[in-house]
Amino acid sequence: MFVVSHGWHSGIVVNGGDLAKLLLPVAADIGMPGLVEVGWGEERYYQAASGTSGMALRALFRSNASVLQVVPLGRPPREYFPESDIVEVWMDEAGYQNALAFVVRTFTRAPDGGVTRLGPSLYGHGWFYRAEGSFHVLNTCNTWVARAIENRC
Repeated sequence: MFVVSHGWHSGIVVNGGDLAKLLLPVAADIGMPGLVEVGWGEERYYQAASGTSGMALRALFRSNASVLQVVPLGRPPREYFPESDIVEVWMDEAGYQNALAFVVRTFTRAPDGGVTRLGPSLYGHGWFYRAEGSFHVLNTCNTWVARAIENRC
């Protein structure tokens, strides 16, 4: 697993095939095999092509709905995101599966067990999905990434 910091936003990189096995309704969207970046953020701001300061303040200081962005990478994370800070997080197989299970639990499930695809990702050939959890200043993408890593234990 990798953690990717894009400055104001962070996400994790996992094997898309591993994620797809646990989240079959989106398997076609995230592609198999290969790496995917998964990020969690505030619904309006995260999906905006260019966010405003008003949107950012609203995202931080009100409790807001959240989304996940899933983007197939097609090449190693350091090549795909050459300007980003990337750290590889080592864990055993059980820890990796626990971290993946945390990510899967973040997807909001429809009554039929599927997930709700909202729109295309901001880059690459991925998608945004409705997510669990409220985004606010004390619960951000960094918090979400930390919880994913914490769940490996």
